[in-house]
Amino acid sequence: SKATMKRCISLLLTVCLLATMAAVPALAEAGTYTGVGAGKNGEGSIEVSVTLDDAGVITDVEVTKNGDDAGISDPAVEGVPAAIVAANSLAVDAVAGATLTSNGILEAVEAALNAAGVDPSAYKAAPETDEAEAEKTAVEQTTDVLVIGAGIAGLSSAMSAKENGADVVIIDKMSAPGGTTNLAGGILVCVDSELFADNRLESDSMEAIKAYWEERMAYGGVDSGYPDQERLDSVLADTGKTVDWMVSNGIEFDATPYSASSRYPMALANGGGAGLINMLVDACEEKGIELMLNTKGTSLITDDTGAVVGAVAETEDSIITFHAKSVILATGGISQNQELVEKYSPKLTRAGLIPTSAVSHTGDGFLMALEVGAGTFDVFATPLFSTVVDPELSALTDTSALTIYGQLGVNANGDRFGNEAASAGWDTMDHTASDMIQDGNAPFWYIYDSSNADAVAALEAGVESGVVAKADTIEGLALDMHVYTDRLVAAYEDYSAAVAAGKDEAFGKDASFLLPIEKSPFYAVKVYPTTFGSAGGVTTTDQGRVTTQDGTVIPGLYAAGEMSNRSFYNENYVLAASLGLYSTMGRRAGAAAASDALAE
Repeated sequence: SKATMKRCISLLLTVCLLATMAAVPALAEAGTYTGVGAGKNGEGSIEVSVTLDDAGVITDVEVTKNGDDAGISDPAVEGVPAAIVAANSLAVDAVAGATLTSNGILEAVEAALNAAGVDPSAYKAAPETDEAEAEKTAVEQTTDVLVIGAGIAGLSSAMSAKENGADVVIIDKMSAPGGTTNLAGGILVCVDSELFADNRLESDSMEAIKAYWEERMAYGGVDSGYPDQERLDSVLADTGKTVDWMVSNGIEFDATPYSASSRYPMALANGGGAGLINMLVDACEEKGIELMLNTKGTSLITDDTGAVVGAVAETEDSIITFHAKSVILATGGISQNQELVEKYSPKLTRAGLIPTSAVSHTGDGFLMALEVGAGTFDVFATPLFSTVVDPELSALTDTSALTIYGQLGVNANGDRFGNEAASAGWDTMDHTASDMIQDGNAPFWYIYDSSNADAVAALEAGVESGVVAKADTIEGLALDMHVYTDRLVAAYEDYSAAVAAGKDEAFGKDASFLLPIEKSPFYAVKVYPTTFGSAGGVTTTDQGRVTTQDGTVIPGLYAAGEMSNRSFYNENYVLAASLGLYSTMGRRAGAAAASDALAE
């Protein structure tokens, strides 16, 4: 929202204005110059105009083209140019959560300075600051309910708590709200919503969604003991009410059920995930809920009985002690914390998993909850999303021609590990990643021949740097891949026989994807499983009250979203389901937190 963006810019400007402006470089000629940089979405995604005065001072920076993802990149687009102008320097910090866009803007500004005929390095000296850095100011603040984390679960819980009569403050360590929801499609599972009263799918029923859920959870052949069917059923049955509640609070959805899959009902928020977050932020602001960005929760405060009575948070210049009767943790999962992933999900590490969730998902709330005795699930698993071609190759060239469905995929031993086209369907796009994780022998390689010129061009870009293996024979390719030669040759021969027969006896790959791989030279590139988030967190009641390992409620502490979602999943994911589940649990946790706070 505009108010949120203003807070982001204000903080950046404050930081810069506290510093002395950098020295003014000599300038050949004043004017406005343009430059191009590589943002999150690659070369040329960012363009800027830079205005210099006669003294060489940067008086204006404007992003004239932003090809990066809307929502997640907005704080950088608004804040970084303002910071550059305020400091007359390129030595400004990237915006947390939008680092690639920030770097793209800085690169584009440097290109514009080059076009102006000046040395950009003269603008890279860090602004001088006082030798004695001021200590952080101690601040105290009181509220009924403190929400830590401003993603869909946190914003939903804050709205619910406010509606139930509590004073509410939300804090988030990032410069913009939203977390991983900003990267999502903004689709919510919603059973029996009034939104679709006049346009209801036949599959809009608990029976249909439960049958589909069971089917999805069975993929991979793992029985982890989850989901908790009673908890899952309870939350799924409430998702339609959550969407209706959002609509009553001004959140706008398409009135037609999302049609990518008719297996279960889905509501599509206007503007996707980023649009959903903007609307939720606006709804919170209209209710008078304070949202404090760039404010990181660091620890919980307990009283002599063990009840949570507040939290400590830090900003760049202050340490805030929040006195709160209820604290809701909605900081997301652990997928961006390698140490926690290795500890709780070692099979993900063995599979070479790459997280694609928001960078903020480092387990902050999880670790805070552990410190006050919260219970955890005995097994962590991570919902799987899809696969990605080796990022090192993607950094060198466009890899869009490197499709995997018609290729041969093998593990680090040279063995075929699954159906390469298992992820071809909209609602099965996580299957190949699941196969990789259950196999656990990373890295995984995909074999290509020389029949597709576009694919060859992309692969050749990585050969010289060693990112892509290349050889005239499969035996030679095995040597370059460092896999067992006999096993790769066997996998290749078996696969070629399946292609010739038009039937894959080993893994059931559809005949339309059984394409020959026979024209040399041959290539191999690594492909990695990715995750959009984690499944695990702390134990809670069905109303979001955090419990100890033995099920005892910790008074004053609540959790929602990826902070506590193990009950919903086996070791697979259901596409377009999480936002509906997490907002529903946020709504429940907010109501419980307000009720408990006001009962005191």
